[in-house]
Amino acid sequence: MIKRVGRLRGNAGITLVELVLALSIALIAAAAAAVSVGSFERRALREASLTVQADMRYAQRMAMIEGRRWGILFDKTNDLYFVYHTYPTTTIKTVHLPNGVEIREVTASNIAYLPRGTVTLGFGIWLSKGNYWQRLTATVSGGRVEIKEMILSSDGAKPPDND
Repeated sequence: MIKRVGRLRGNAGITLVELVLALSIALIAAAAAAVSVGSFERRALREASLTVQADMRYAQRMAMIEGRRWGILFDKTNDLYFVYHTYPTTTIKTVHLPNGVEIREVTASNIAYLPRGTVTLGFGIWLSKGNYWQRLTATVSGGRVEIKEMILSSDGAKPPDND
């Protein structure tokens, strides 16, 4: 004989344990999304900084190899730069900064390398993505290009110059 069980009577609402569990899962998902957005911004900014650094070193190396002026011209308005050589002036490549990375500030819009060094008296560029900033500097002595520590700016203002 099969015994039929009737419907349970009482409130069909949710329990406090179920509510706490649902809220915990939602908070964990929100935290993971926030962390991944910041990680994406930092990664995009780091990749752009490495690209600019590599192109600056490339222009310097080519000036020494070919014995003529090479340079990089930054276009802050359009967030791009040109790698070029002169005599005659030829643009070798145009680089658009990827993934919304911006050129926020440059100390010289044109950095030129000669076979025996640079005519630019040092150089600095600030790149930004979201609230993260990255500074690149180039020094006259030896043409060293250095990427500085990445900075998080909560108010979007330019971070202080710590050099």
